[in-house]
Amino acid sequence: MKRNEENKKAAGAEGRGVCLGVSVGPGAAGQVTLEALDAIRRSDVVYLPTAPKEECAAYRILCAMLPEIDEKEIRCMEDAGRAGENMAERHALMARETEELLDRGLTVAYPTLGETALYSTYIYIHEQLVRDGYESRFVSGVSSVQAACAKLGARLGTGKESVHIFPGSEDLEEKLRTAGTLVFMKPRKDFAGMIRTIREFVASHEGASACGVSNCGMEGEILAKNADELEKLEGYFTVILVRSPGDAAEDLYAPGPDYFENRACEYYPCHDSEHINCLFCYCPMYFLERCAGRPEWKTSSTTGNRVKVCTDCTFPHERKNYEKVMDILKYNMREGRCWPDPK
Repeated sequence: MKRNEENKKAAGAEGRGVCLGVSVGPGAAGQVTLEALDAIRRSDVVYLPTAPKEECAAYRILCAMLPEIDEKEIRCMEDAGRAGENMAERHALMARETEELLDRGLTVAYPTLGETALYSTYIYIHEQLVRDGYESRFVSGVSSVQAACAKLGARLGTGKESVHIFPGSEDLEEKLRTAGTLVFMKPRKDFAGMIRTIREFVASHEGASACGVSNCGMEGEILAKNADELEKLEGYFTVILVRSPGDAAEDLYAPGPDYFENRACEYYPCHDSEHINCLFCYCPMYFLERCAGRPEWKTSSTTGNRVKVCTDCTFPHERKNYEKVMDILKYNMREGRCWPDPK
């Protein structure tokens, strides 16, 4: 094989070649980075994840952006590791074959779907090469998680939110108890059961939500904008985003600085509700002409004056509204007047 002259600059100190794990994005050809295209262009040997190449998603993506890829020597990872009896042996065989090429001073590229550093098979080969003293690098790109967020118009994280990424659906119920944004990708077992569990979680936990996408950027792309639409999703290339309130959602009525129930009161519950936050026993917004609640205005039969009636309003007695009530009070104290004009 004639070695690509540009690769001489990339060779290691001992004259060995360099191995590159190249991220090619989740499916859309336009999401391949310029750095990734340059890495493939400079390579001598390209290992595709699957064979035949015409059915390999990574190959189809690169062909659309780099037609000259067929000028490279193209091999298949599956062929390299086929003789191994288990995954560890297969990865070792792939690494050994790659090392033979690197010893010849060649540059080897492993294009991977999504982001190479995130659950790609190449990671196992990379770690073996590094242990054996060879140079291996990641060429970063667009992950399926990022692409899914873009397609759905959903944030991955903001402020102090935690982000957790899980492969598969093992121990799903326990994972759903983790607060933050939960990303579930590459489901392998009982996909229908996974969807059912997530939908039930969202329905039973205040503040929880879910959305997802299958085959992001590929043919047959499916979007699920909410938990009710998750049943439309299918296949291994699925990413599901769950917003979870965590364990805090298990007890919405635990006493705290923003909530307590005075069940010893003879008037409890003073509204038609199973749980009443007694912190604002007498509604502090009652004096406002326009408040955040749902009052009725009636005419007094004795005085003829308009009377504010809050019998059916539980706004100040719901824990989730504590901060809203406090903000309204702060505003009125600061401005020295009632509810602000909506203009």
